[in-house]
Order: sequence, then structure tokens, then C-alpha cells
Amino acid sequence: ALTALQQQVNTLVSGDASSAIESFNEIIAFLASVEDTQTLQGIIAGLNQSIANVQNSIPTKLSQLQNDDHTVKDAAYVHTDNNYSNEEKQKVTDSLRLKEYIDVSNIGQLPSSPYNLRFAYAANNPAAINFADINSVPEMQEFYLSIKNNTGSTITQPIPNGSGWQSDEASIEIEAGKTAGVSIKKEHGIMVVRV
Repeated sequence: ALTALQQQVNTLVSGDASSAIESFNEIIAFLASVEDTQTLQGIIAGLNQSIANVQNSIPTKLSQLQNDDHTVKDAAYVHTDNNYSNEEKQKVTDSLRLKEYIDVSNIGQLPSSPYNLRFAYAANNPAAINFADINSVPEMQEFYLSIKNNTGSTITQPIPNGSGWQSDEASIEIEAGKTAGVSIKKEHGIMVVRV
């Protein structure tokens, strides 16, 4: 009979009667410290607020549920591996090109990338600006060419204008020790130079 009674209690409490009895004893001990309804109402209000706070902190979007190690740490975390479209990823990649640069040794053989190019004159021997393969420059591609004069005298840098090039200036003066910037952009098949 005792075994049958324990099985019925186990069924009612989903398995373990001793755990259920411990839980009931904890509830009885908790309620013994409550002296009036106002104290009980305050405790219940505090519990309700705690429950509401927990509910509000539970992530509600897939991007909030998974970090790189698939654990919830911060609902404001942005999971960067999967929640950007290919178009958004391309925008980020394109913006990074503004930080990239290379030093070129021949101002007449410029590469078709990256955006920023640096050239330094060591001798007063100005050369024409050109690309190694101008046909490889994509339409609307833009470049910033920084030209440094490391000589002891002023350099007159010729600016291309004609035969696939366009500029409002024929040349620029670069004083000794100074730098000049030139913007080059392929527009409608023509390399447009702005100084």
C-alpha cells in the first residue's frame, strides 16, 4: 500500500516525491517569515518585477540569440557572420578601400588599384602621370595620388590633358619637401584629373 501511495505521489509531482516535499518545506519556511499581508504584497510585487526584468532581457531575434560561440551573452550583440546581406558586406569592403594604399615607384606606370597611391620624387625629373594598363581601370573608379617632393627644389608636375585624359590644369607646382594631391577618376571612359 505504501509503494502504491508513493507511486501516486510521484505521478502527481512528476517523478520525485522527496524533491516535492523539500520544495513544500521551503515554501512553508518562506511563508513563516511573512507577518502581514502588506509584507506579502511587497514580496510578491518584488518577485513580479524580477520576473518582468528577466522577461524583458530575453532575446527576441535570431541575431540576438547566437554569438560566434552560440551562447547568449548580450542581447545587443551583433552577430556579424550571418546577418548582413551580400550588398551590405560589399559596402563594408568598398569603404575599407579608402584606408589601403601602396607606394609606387613609377608615376607613369600606376596600378589600377587600390584607391590611395603614393609617389615620391627623389630627383627633380618630373614624369607624366599614367597607368600601366589604363584599360584595366573600371568605369567610375577613383584614385587619390599623393605626390611628395623629396628634392631640394620646386617640381612642376605635368597633368595629362588629351587623348583619354581631361584636366583644367596643365601642371602643378610642388615645393621642396611638400606634398600635392591629385584626384583621378574614370568618367565616361575618360580619366578626369582634379588638383
